[in-house]
Amino acid sequence: MSTQSLSDTILIIGSDPAGTDVLAGHLTDHGVRVLVAGDGETGIRMAGDARPALILLDTSVPDMDGFAVCRRLKADAATQDIPVIVLIAALEEKAAGFHAGAADYSIKPIQREEVVARVATHLRLQRLTREIREADARLYALIDNLPLEFWALDRSLRYTLQNAASRAHFGDVVGRRIDDLGLRPEVAALWAEQDAKVLQGEVIRGEYERMLEGERRVYKNFIAPVIVDDATVGIAGVALDVTDCARAEEERESALENLQELETIINRSPAVVFLWRAEEGWPAEYVSENVSQLGYAPADFTSGRIPYARIIHPDDRERVAAEVSRHSREGRDEFAQEYRILTASGDVLWIDDRTWIRRGPDGAITHYQGIVLDITERKTAEEALQKARSELERRVIERTAELAKINRMLSILSECNQAVVRATEEPALLQEICRIIVDVGGYPLAWIGFAEEDAARTVRPAASAGFEDGYLETVTITWADTGRGRGPTGTAIRSGRPAIASDVSTDPAFAPWRDEAVRRGYASSIALPLHGDERVFGALNINAAVPDAFHTGEVHLLEELAGDLAFGIRSLREKAERKKTEEALRESEERYRFLVEFLPDAVAVHRDGTVVYVNPAGIRLLGGKSPEDFLGRPAYQFVHPEFLNLVDEQIRRMQQEGTETPLFEQKLRTLNGRSLDVEIAASPILYQGLPSILVVFRDVTERKQAEETLRRHTRELARLHRDLASANREANLYLDILTHDIRNTENVSNLYADLLIDALEGEAVGYVKKLQRSIQKSIDILRTVSTIRRIHRAPSELKPMDLDAVIRGVIDDFPSGTFLYEETHISVLADDLLSVIFTNLIGNAVKFGGPDVTITVRVDEEDGFVRVTVADTGPGVPDEEKEAIFHRYEQQKRGVGEGLGLYLVQILVERYGGEVWVEDRVPGHPEEGAAFRFTLRTAP
Repeated sequence: MSTQSLSDTILIIGSDPAGTDVLAGHLTDHGVRVLVAGDGETGIRMAGDARPALILLDTSVPDMDGFAVCRRLKADAATQDIPVIVLIAALEEKAAGFHAGAADYSIKPIQREEVVARVATHLRLQRLTREIREADARLYALIDNLPLEFWALDRSLRYTLQNAASRAHFGDVVGRRIDDLGLRPEVAALWAEQDAKVLQGEVIRGEYERMLEGERRVYKNFIAPVIVDDATVGIAGVALDVTDCARAEEERESALENLQELETIINRSPAVVFLWRAEEGWPAEYVSENVSQLGYAPADFTSGRIPYARIIHPDDRERVAAEVSRHSREGRDEFAQEYRILTASGDVLWIDDRTWIRRGPDGAITHYQGIVLDITERKTAEEALQKARSELERRVIERTAELAKINRMLSILSECNQAVVRATEEPALLQEICRIIVDVGGYPLAWIGFAEEDAARTVRPAASAGFEDGYLETVTITWADTGRGRGPTGTAIRSGRPAIASDVSTDPAFAPWRDEAVRRGYASSIALPLHGDERVFGALNINAAVPDAFHTGEVHLLEELAGDLAFGIRSLREKAERKKTEEALRESEERYRFLVEFLPDAVAVHRDGTVVYVNPAGIRLLGGKSPEDFLGRPAYQFVHPEFLNLVDEQIRRMQQEGTETPLFEQKLRTLNGRSLDVEIAASPILYQGLPSILVVFRDVTERKQAEETLRRHTRELARLHRDLASANREANLYLDILTHDIRNTENVSNLYADLLIDALEGEAVGYVKKLQRSIQKSIDILRTVSTIRRIHRAPSELKPMDLDAVIRGVIDDFPSGTFLYEETHISVLADDLLSVIFTNLIGNAVKFGGPDVTITVRVDEEDGFVRVTVADTGPGVPDEEKEAIFHRYEQQKRGVGEGLGLYLVQILVERYGGEVWVEDRVPGHPEEGAAFRFTLRTAP
């Protein structure tokens, strides 16, 4: 805070002398004069007497409500304009302070630097407001004392400003419209038409007459639009009484008509008389003697040595000739011109040339008779007046625009502060702030973006208002230190300070978004950081339609707006988080209450040895009808005497150490004294805010009876298992003998069948081959049975197996088949029976696919597993049979489920920790072949 003059006096109204003295001393150190009042009434009286620049009001003054003190200060005309900063105890009192009329607030305990900063801000605002008012007063005094009429209207054509000259002629018209002035209808219509044109951007200059106090007066007027930020906000006009000038010209014309009679007088006057021939260069036949005032003699012209055209200024000569020619063609008798001439000494003079045209009998022009009057002084005065008028117009327009900007920014700040106070939800607040900036401030676009904590450090648009037209969807903005993070938004978030692009068309940092911005008419941009407790969490962004739209004063006010918005966002988020926590806590309490009430286990709570809660299950278990049967009774009443000492020791330990009592068995007594076997656990808790013991118990009487029954059944099952194991050994012995003998017999039968095939001919050979196929099928069945016995008898000891070697070994067993297979280098967890899976699947494909069948074997690795596919171009498997083919003894149409083959495949795949299934080789077309798929675990 910079040093203030003694006129910056601050009044502190507070009840804490120590805190007030410290704050007063701190402010005094910064050059501020401080007055202190210890109560509300004294403070009100001192404020009226001293008229301080600012009041710091502690709302906890002893004699009355602090907000009432603020309201009384604002109700008194002598003190109502003094800004008041209220020192409140909690954030919730902020709204009450603003409703009482406070300009700002600070939360106790007071942060001295914060209070000093707020005091500095409001003192600065006071000085700025005072300077603006003084400047306005000087401007209005200047306008009021102008020797011409001045007025201004807003866009609705209502008068907003009028100086003394205008009031003298029209009365006080401020606040009224043209229709309310009582003008003649045709005059009112003309004025309304002119004003409408000016609102469209036209500048009107004209001359008109009006009767004033019975006298005809002539006026020249100038009406122009008032433009602020490229928008017409009203019109302003001036009118100058030129009656005297007009009369002088009329009198001069009258004198020229009598030129010949008054030649002597003319020669003594400043008016020079010429008579020119209507020839090239306008040679003069007569020149009055007073041409000497131009440094020439009459003979210089009448001799023909100097044609009159030669003394006309070269820059005006062509124009003068064109005007003379035009007036002559139009048949006029007289005309007037103003142009420059050169004196004999080379000086430049402005002259007023009044010319009469002489014609001959045939109507042809023979001469021009003119009176030339030096009007250099008048022209100089007119130019000075025009320059002064233009300068005045410029200053009025600039000051009006400046005042409009300041008022607009103050309106934005005021309405946004009210929105922050009223806000209940964050999205609505963000949208309302953007709307106010656009509607009140007249900016084309305002938007708010939040800094995301993702890898790209994205800026996420959260709200916007104005002409956006998809702009925020087409641009990508980040707050990282990259090309798309060095614009105003990213820079403001990273630096924590406002960032401005004064001209988006030339600012190199704005290049990534320039085309989209220019296409929508954005010319400049500002981003203001939104500060959180520990970091900048976003930015308020405003785009303007003109370059260099954000000056120092506006930036300071916008910074204050961004600070208030950030505060509002933080407050709403804290409020939402508290509400969310409270709701979660309430839901949690209700959920746990519901769980406890409907828990099948009994739950009780006792405090200081007295029961304070029991759930419905506990009431039923202990033989009661309602909670009143237990509440208030001693907890030890329900403990079996055998366990009283144990329970007492457990309660003491829980109370001293805060530890839980694990689940154990004990006995309880019901209301009628019946003993009850229970499992029970206990834990110390806070119930209704007081230390208590939670007890959970369940009746285990039936379970204990069931355990005894189970023990008896277990002994019986052990006996049956021993008997079954003995029977299984005998069955395996018989099956080994049977399998060995049948296999030997079938091998011998197969040998004899080979001999019969060689010995027989014709149809008998076919029968023997059928017999041989049946013998082979019996051999395959025995082999499958042996494999299944081996699987069930031997433990599953898996080991790494070379999958490629197993597949190639099985393919080699079918030399007549057509195979598609690509080499793989994967080891899987399996055992020596892995080849049985491929033998069954490939064998079925070869056997039932026909001589033209093609078999494809593919291996795909998938995240710790391999998926193996064995597909063929055979007859396929219908959808309704795809699951049944893996069941035992299922005879399928395709022939692949001849009882045990695919069942064996499924057993082995599941043994290896995988699964097996069948699909159509061509999805939706079973007739195009089958695809058997199974998974295996990869070896580590």
